[in-house]
Amino acid sequence: MKTYNTSVLPAFVQVVAIGLFVSLPAGKAFSQADFYKGKTIKIIRGGGPGGSGEFQTRALVKFLEKYIPGKPTLMVEFVEGAAGRKATNVIYSSSRPDGLTIGSIGAGLVVGPILGLPGSNYDLDKLIYLGSTDTGDPYVFYTKGDLGLDSIARLRATSGLRFGAHAVGHPVYVTARFVAYLLNLKDPKFVTGFTGPEIYIALQRGEIDAHATGAARFVIENPEWIEKKLVHFHATYTVPKGRTALLDAIYLGISKMRQAKYPKKALLIISDGGDNHSRYTEGEIKNLVKEADVLIYAIGIYDHYFPTEEERLGPQLLGEVTELTGGRAFTIDNPNDLADVATKIGIELRNQYVLGYRPKNPVRDGKWRKIKVKLNPPKGLPPLKVYAKTGYYAPSE
Repeated sequence: MKTYNTSVLPAFVQVVAIGLFVSLPAGKAFSQADFYKGKTIKIIRGGGPGGSGEFQTRALVKFLEKYIPGKPTLMVEFVEGAAGRKATNVIYSSSRPDGLTIGSIGAGLVVGPILGLPGSNYDLDKLIYLGSTDTGDPYVFYTKGDLGLDSIARLRATSGLRFGAHAVGHPVYVTARFVAYLLNLKDPKFVTGFTGPEIYIALQRGEIDAHATGAARFVIENPEWIEKKLVHFHATYTVPKGRTALLDAIYLGISKMRQAKYPKKALLIISDGGDNHSRYTEGEIKNLVKEADVLIYAIGIYDHYFPTEEERLGPQLLGEVTELTGGRAFTIDNPNDLADVATKIGIELRNQYVLGYRPKNPVRDGKWRKIKVKLNPPKGLPPLKVYAKTGYYAPSE
C-alpha cells in the first residue's frame, strides 16, 4: 500500500463510468456472423474480481452473447493494477487488433494519460470507445462510526483522516480527493493499493478511517453497517445529468423539518434556481412554504453566459420562495464566497426578533392573511431593511 499526503487537488478530471473499448485495425469492421462463429472474445476487466466493475461486466456479457452475430464464446480476464491502466497497457501492446479483445476499464483509462500518470503507455485516440455500463452512480463519503465524526464541524477539526482507495486515478481515489478539497479537511492521507473488498476489511481493522464509494454498491454490500449505524455519512457526489428537481427538494426539506428537534427551523438552498424535473408545481410549493413554520434562505450561483430557460427564471423563483418565509436570497459569483455568505446567514438566524400581534379580523375561514412589518429606525442609523413573513393562514376551526 502507498500513502499520499497532499492538500492540493489534481486536475478536475473524472469519468465516473466503466469504459468499454475494442481493439480493431483502422478502417476495418466485421459484420458477418461467420467471422465470430466458433471464436472466443476476451473481455479484459481492469480490476480484480468481486468489485462493482466485475458485476457490471458480467451483466454486459449476457447481452453480448445474445446479440453478437455468430454466437462467439466470451471469457473475462482480470488484470489488476493502476486503476485500469495496467489492463489497458496489456490490450494496447499485447492484443491483436482483430476485434476479439474488448476492454472493460474504469476511469483510470482516461484520467491516466490526461494527468500524465505513470504507467499510461497507450494512446487514447487509437482505442475505439463502444459505450459504458454506468450512467454516473452517485458516490457517498463516509467515516467509521466509532470515530464520532457526526458533523461537518467535527470532521473538519480532525487532522490526518486516512482515505482508502484502489490506485491513483481510480474513481474512489479521485472522489476522495474532491471531498477532502471541497470540505477543506486538515492534512488528509490517501492510502492506495486495496481492492474493493479489501477496503471494507481495512476499515474494520482500523487501518483507514474514511471511504468514498458508489452509493448503490455500498447499500447492497453493507446494509448492516447502515442499520447498525456503524458509519457516518457526510456527503454525496454525483454526475449532473441535466435534470433538476428543485421544487421536489424543497418539499422534501420542509417535510423533514417536521421531525426537527428544536422549534426554530431554517432551510438553506444552494442552487441556480432552475427546475425541469419536479413533480410538484411552483404554486404548490409556495402554498406549502406559506404554511410551514420554516425560514428559507437561498444562495444563488448562476450561469451568466449560457443559462437555460429555467435557469433564467431561477433568481425570481428563489427570491419569491424565500421572501414568503421571511428569509432571503443571496447571489454569489465566486464559489469561494460561499462560506462567508453561509456564515452571514448563521448570524442572522441567531439575531432575530420574534413579533406577535392580535388580528382585528377574528373570522376563522382558513384564508391567507397578508401582513407587513414596517420599521421606524432611530435617527443616525444607516438604511435598514426588514425581512419577515408576508402573511399567514387563518385558523379554519
